[in-house]
Amino acid sequence: MQDVRKMFRSGSSYVVAFPPSVIQKTKFRHQRTVRVRIYDDKIVIVPLW
Repeated sequence: MQDVRKMFRSGSSYVVAFPPSVIQKTKFRHQRTVRVRIYDDKIVIVPLW
């Protein structure tokens, strides 16, 4: 799956909104804590259980 999203600024942070199709295909849920990992030039977001 590939989707182009816009990044926007919220205060001093940057935000990328996930569309419903991405949420449905993953185990992400509202108010779930996530871990953000950086690998060279990639950002990986993993839900914590």
